[in-house]
Amino acid sequence: MAGVGAARLECPNKDIYYYAGKKGNEHLVRVKCPEGHILNYEGEMDKEHMVRVKRPNGSIYHYEGEKGKEHMVRVKFSDGSIHHYEGEKGKEHLVRVGKERDRASAVTEASIQAAEAVAAQLLQDEAVMAERVAARDASRKARNSRKRQSKKTRKGSALQPTATTEEARPVVAVSVVAPPPDDLVCPITHELFTHPCFTQDGHTYERDAIEKWLAIHSTSPLTGEPIGSTLVTNFIAQRMCASWKEKHAL
Repeated sequence: MAGVGAARLECPNKDIYYYAGKKGNEHLVRVKCPEGHILNYEGEMDKEHMVRVKRPNGSIYHYEGEKGKEHMVRVKFSDGSIHHYEGEKGKEHLVRVGKERDRASAVTEASIQAAEAVAAQLLQDEAVMAERVAARDASRKARNSRKRQSKKTRKGSALQPTATTEEARPVVAVSVVAPPPDDLVCPITHELFTHPCFTQDGHTYERDAIEKWLAIHSTSPLTGEPIGSTLVTNFIAQRMCASWKEKHAL
């Protein structure tokens, strides 16, 4: 792909991210998934918006719109047919169908069914991503349930009034917010990410914290192995942190 720089990051789940731009301002340009999907992006750092998705069956989906509001405008199928859509994200509707180098023809019953199949595929893809996130969150919740329950028990005991003050002191209600998932917490600051980034050891850190570390060290804070100073923004962790904050009204 023209314009792709040398920055390449392979994640543990085999997704491959390609970036371009100067150090510290790298912007995402392409994601290659192990299932065969290729997602292309445009836009500056933190404002990348999806413009095209190539699926394993050869179909190419084109999108327009800013980050988070990309709406499908055209789908080119492997047989050469082209479906055109209008409408905002999640409400796209088929407006015409044509062939490459041909004038658009009328929308037929078959083309409507094909459009419905496309919409169903989009919903299925979103559901798969949601399931991945939910499964990861459920795993962490199960692992930390005993610890959280212990904290709740101790706090509950501290709030129970004694026999002599039961009449005078009201019971105080305390809202306990579960700690964020481990993958959304910086291993250096032990706080929720604000600007997460990858290092060459494959781990994610808060950008300010790892920059200070690398200023005086040449090894990974977690593994102790030598690493370089290249940092790449972890957009997935950044979006998951934003979602977690919104969910817990923080």
